[in-house]
Amino acid sequence: MTAAQYDAVRRTAGPRSEHTAEILLGHVALVTDEGLRVVDVHTSRHALEAYLPVIVPATKAAGFPAPRPG
Repeated sequence: MTAAQYDAVRRTAGPRSEHTAEILLGHVALVTDEGLRVVDVHTSRHALEAYLPVIVPATKAAGFPAPRPG
């Protein structure tokens, strides 16, 4: 993904709410040779699944590649 796509997702999904802060342990976005890489660490799988309805539509609209769990 590109920095422009990342910025578009932030605009579409909005700022992280207090609820997200409670379920998100860490968020890192860094530039690699292949583009921008974003890694989120959630408190649980349930916490991640609760956030998916917000973030997935925003990433699709920005043209992100499909996520690769890791």
